[in-house]
This record gives sequence, C-alpha cells and structure tokens, in this order.
Amino acid sequence: MHVAQQDPIMPPGFKHKRIPRGPGSPPKPVMHSPPRKLTVKDQADWKIPPCVSNWKNVNGYTLPLHMRVAADGRTLQSNTINERFASLTDALLIAERQARSEIEERNNIQKGVAYQNYLKKEAEMREAAALARIERILKNLMKERMKPVVSEIKYDILGRGR
Repeated sequence: MHVAQQDPIMPPGFKHKRIPRGPGSPPKPVMHSPPRKLTVKDQADWKIPPCVSNWKNVNGYTLPLHMRVAADGRTLQSNTINERFASLTDALLIAERQARSEIEERNNIQKGVAYQNYLKKEAEMREAAALARIERILKNLMKERMKPVVSEIKYDILGRGR
C-alpha cells in the first residue's frame, strides 16, 4: 500500500468550524412604562396610511386625486417671491435694451464705414477706367499720326524703285 500524493495547490478538504460562544453576562433589563389601555385616538395616531406614489402602484389601486396631490408635497411648500426679484427683472430688461441699442448703433456705424469704403473703391475704379480709356485713345491717335511717317520710312528703307 502506498500513500497517494496530494496536490499542494488543492484547498483543504475540511473546514474549521467555530464553536458557538457560551452565554455572556445577563442581558440588560428593558425599562417599560406601566401598561395602559389603548384608546381610539392612540390607535388612529399609530395608524400608518398606505404609501401613495405617483410613480409606482404595485397593487393597482385607484387613487383619488387629493391623495396624489398630497403625495407630491405641493401643499407643504408655500411659494414666496422675494421683493427684490422684480427689481432684478427690471434691471435685466434695461440692460438687455441697452445692449440691443449699442449693438444696433455699432452695426449702423460698420455699415456706414463699409459703404464709404465701397464708394471710395468705386471712384478709384472709375478713375482707373478713365485713365485706361484716355491712354488707349492717345495710343490710337499716335498710331494714326505715325502711319504716314512709318510708311515713308519703310518706303525709303526698302527702296523707291519697287
């Protein structure tokens, strides 16, 4: 008979169990007030109403509207508006109007400057076109005046007898 080899990585086959503790010191006594009769009012105070939710209705109950509104908590809040809210609103409105008028003025000034630049370029283009026209006319006049002179020169150079 041989002893079978054990895998060293294999977890142990038996778990160690803890032994339950023995009783400790005696528990502390709970102090109660003397028992009294339960009245109808006490029962009503301790009665917890069923949960009403606007999101979940697991049992599918039909819930009246006043219970749904009460579950919202809308009735618990009182809406009060700060007195300075109106002055803040007025200040914002005035600032917006002022900003709009400033933007409109700036746009008008930019349009005026752009129009002046357009007129200036237009005048420069007219002047350049007029100069080009005059130069072309002068060049044509010079050619026409020089034609007889050029033809004479050619005639002299090429020979008179031909």
